[in-house]
Amino acid sequence: MVVSGLPDENGRSQILRIHTARMKEHGKLASDVDISELAASTKNFSGAEIEGLVRAATSTAMNQLVKVRPKRWQFTYYKLHCGCICSGVAVNMEVNMHIL
Repeated sequence: MVVSGLPDENGRSQILRIHTARMKEHGKLASDVDISELAASTKNFSGAEIEGLVRAATSTAMNQLVKVRPKRWQFTYYKLHCGCICSGVAVNMEVNMHIL
């Protein structure tokens, strides 16, 4: 059995770049999205969880027909990472998203 640890910040940054490359290529990733900041905020995420975060942020943006912006990443992060524990935060952020 091979056991590998969670990716460090550099590894998370590379994973994010891989999974956002097509979004960036097609102009669907807002210019103010900071991959380094996302990598720092996803400590203890596995590569699969980071991929899920990217997919969820993309899905949220597609549903709203807008570019993926930093606040949508933050909203998706809280929604995925905190789940029921932070449901009040996620609801408040979702309400605030409509104001943006």
